[in-house]
Amino acid sequence: DMVDDEMLELVRTEVIEFVDGTFLEGSPIVPVSSRTGDGVEALRSALTDAAAKVAVRPDIQIARLPIDRSFAVKGFGSVVTGTLVSGSIAEADELELLPVGRKLRVRGVQSHGQKVSEAHSGRRTAVNLAGIDHHEIERGMSLAEPNVLELFQIFDAEVEMLPDPKPLKTRQRVRVHIGTTEVLARVAVIGDDVVAAGGKGIRPVPARIARRSCDRRTFRS
Repeated sequence: DMVDDEMLELVRTEVIEFVDGTFLEGSPIVPVSSRTGDGVEALRSALTDAAAKVAVRPDIQIARLPIDRSFAVKGFGSVVTGTLVSGSIAEADELELLPVGRKLRVRGVQSHGQKVSEAHSGRRTAVNLAGIDHHEIERGMSLAEPNVLELFQIFDAEVEMLPDPKPLKTRQRVRVHIGTTEVLARVAVIGDDVVAAGGKGIRPVPARIARRSCDRRTFRS
């Protein structure tokens, strides 16, 4: 290919140094040529090995689908898509559309482009919904089992700062990302008025959002 052995070894060394100390440390590095096909089989094998080590998510948790898009299919009606983060969704299930709190019936389910009777956690999922126009559904909404998730105007979050960004200050405006939701909020740091780069802190976050107490979320200024 266009990369000689010396450059390949240099890049390999740089990658090893870059991921040192992260969860990717020790992961296989597989050189691949899209022109000749060299390394493709080794890449397939490495991906298969990595997939085999992923723990299967249990379906005993509540069904929850953060919505990333909605559209209409002629003859079927409204369809929403997303990654099913927990539980399972099946035909004829009743789900709640959050944060509006509207109960909807599932007409059909697809997973990775195939019609299925039930979709399971961790899978890309499309849900055909009855009784609602797709224009009423927006990215950032969620489908969940009825009467389980709560709506919050303010919540406490333990925050771990990255090493590089500026310190987080009380009343600073941030964007909160949970699932496919993105909302604006202001923070109030408990104790000190600042959380330094690389540090940790607990802060109340005023934001109207549907969530569970164990949810991970991302903040950015």
